[in-house]
Amino acid sequence: MASGDTGYGGLAGDLFLRLAADGLLALDTEQAAGIVAELVRTLDSVCLLLRCAGEDERESAADWLIPGERVAAVAVDRRSLEAARQELPKYIEAFRLVRDRAAAS
Repeated sequence: MASGDTGYGGLAGDLFLRLAADGLLALDTEQAAGIVAELVRTLDSVCLLLRCAGEDERESAADWLIPGERVAAVAVDRRSLEAARQELPKYIEAFRLVRDRAAAS
């Protein structure tokens, strides 16, 4: 294993879950709740991008009125989005554990 390699392939969802479950990840309740909210919004955005990326491009009236080639607003890397869709729930669960532990203490 290379120096600095965590063994998690660059994705740390399992690591965060383990740290949270072992009580080694600690934040106050408000911080953890804020992180959970942001992660949920990010997961929603990832899911929306994945749904939109699967749709056929449709022409709009603007395509006829605006000269030049159409350029996609967002270049979607499906592999990265799929990885995020798999990993983000782990982060969310980890920070929920942290939030709930902080609230109970």
